Amino acid sequence: MLTTRSLVDRPTWTLSLEEGRPELTISGAVCAPNLEGMVEELERLSDEGDQCVCIDLEKVDFIDVSALQLLARGACMFRQKKRRFRLKNLSSPLSTKLDRLHLLDIFCHEPICQRDCDQRNSGQEGRLEVDVFTLPMKLSFSRDARQRIDSIAERLGYCKTDRNDIVLAVGEAATNAIKYGVETGAEDSFTVSCVADTKKLCLSISDNGPGFCLESLPHCDDYLFVDHGRGIFFMRNVMDSVDFEFDSGTTVRMVKLASKQD
Repeated sequence: MLTTRSLVDRPTWTLSLEEGRPELTISGAVCAPNLEGMVEELERLSDEGDQCVCIDLEKVDFIDVSALQLLARGACMFRQKKRRFRLKNLSSPLSTKLDRLHLLDIFCHEPICQRDCDQRNSGQEGRLEVDVFTLPMKLSFSRDARQRIDSIAERLGYCKTDRNDIVLAVGEAATNAIKYGVETGAEDSFTVSCVADTKKLCLSISDNGPGFCLESLPHCDDYLFVDHGRGIFFMRNVMDSVDFEFDSGTTVRMVKLASKQD
């Protein structure tokens, strides 16, 4: 039996009990201000409950980056309590967007839940930090991106060498996004996403630009003598993996494995 209780005087979300378990239903175009009350309720459920929470996204038309940040924050809260934050009816476009931002794996998104979602069996352990944000397309904001990601790496105990590598890669990727990522008529901002624990830091930087041809980049032996492509060369040399996606803009995805901790 489904019991529904509206928690805010807005049509964006409601809390239900499905077979005795909390389920949030979100609908419409979702942005952070519409989810403020939901975050408070998630914090209460995280503190007082002993079960996972399911979020039904079937009726979501659009979800912005700030709202994704709030959902990621909720997933981190439940992870700390060794419970899961499950996304139900996840559409293919939203799944792709979450994956592009390295956010997909912090949620449970099985079509049919394969495990008993309770505190004993969720199996989620370890410290996790998530940050998702947008910045204006101005070179001065490359520093903001570097500092924000470096703060995460420092809090998680990454050594200075690893942090220097991460800061270099973020700076190069952000600078490329700012210089080349504005498409005519598109929003003039770029998005940075970081999902990290003490062993691995995953980054993505996305813009609205048309992208480029990877095959046209100069050979690594020639990078000192060319006027473009050196940033990508540096990223590939300091990060453990770097790949690009050119779909509704350009996204660079990078991973850094922790070599040691201070």
